[in-house]
Amino acid sequence: MLNKSGTLRDKKDLEKFKSIIDHPLLKKESNALSYRSKFFYYLIYGSYYFAIGDYNNSYKYQKKHIELIEKHSQMVEQEPHNYITVLMNIINACHLLNKHEEIYKYLKKIRTVPKMVAANHREFLEIKVFADTYNIELALDIEKGEFRKGMELIPEIEEGLEQFKGKFNRFQETILYYNLSTICFGAGEYSLALRWLNLILNDKSIEITQELYCFSKILNLIIHLELGNDDLLPHIIRSTHRFLDQRKKLYKFENVFLDFIKKMSNYPDEKEIIIHYQELKIDLEALIQDPFERRAFDYFDFISWVESKIHTKPFALIVQGKK
Repeated sequence: MLNKSGTLRDKKDLEKFKSIIDHPLLKKESNALSYRSKFFYYLIYGSYYFAIGDYNNSYKYQKKHIELIEKHSQMVEQEPHNYITVLMNIINACHLLNKHEEIYKYLKKIRTVPKMVAANHREFLEIKVFADTYNIELALDIEKGEFRKGMELIPEIEEGLEQFKGKFNRFQETILYYNLSTICFGAGEYSLALRWLNLILNDKSIEITQELYCFSKILNLIIHLELGNDDLLPHIIRSTHRFLDQRKKLYKFENVFLDFIKKMSNYPDEKEIIIHYQELKIDLEALIQDPFERRAFDYFDFISWVESKIHTKPFALIVQGKK
């Protein structure tokens, strides 16, 4: 019934979920007597309230869920994935409720889980915890515009990447590279940003339809623009256009952005540059209102970047000013 973001797909799914909640056994918390029945009671109510957008109640039940598992500490060792899932759920609720400090508390709990399980089951869990927790931490720093803080994580992330080399879930690893590239970009370290991004762009095993790969291509154009690689831009634009055409699903956003980059590769003067950025901002602000185009803005704060160019202020400062 729930999609990957934890929300209901349609009205019928809401009715199905409501029929579960309305079951007599789920009417009162006191009906849940055993550990297992309490576990599912909190899981169902936490998921239901999250799905309908009542994040305060979802948070309340998820907190009870965590307290239940921690009260029966042997269950962390026996069912570590369940415990991690519940902690991830409350992190999502905390994020939507702006309880950012609590997120770090729950990340710390997740990072202790692999040490609690038997050594022969530990490595898979260590890899999952490493990728998931660092991706969350980097995403928080990106959202808050704290790019320099995110840069401080790079040495320990590089250590983990080396330790678990060749053992990652490819999707997790790709998101990690993208987040690292964005962190470096926000810190003004464009060459480093390109280095991390190239780990995605040079990987031919990534599905051609994958959205993350598509937005890596767009970010690549922005990085080269920032690096002043004007001579490379026409070739990169053609390559990006070819790739997007192959997907047979060119969004308005992609067309708008490619047109902008083409204008910027024609050696405009300073006055024309500002006009191009102003026009791009108008286009982007219209696109973010379109539900079919809005997803692009989940991958990168394009509007804040454009505003940083118009007002000649650091990108990080513009992002921080909006929080």
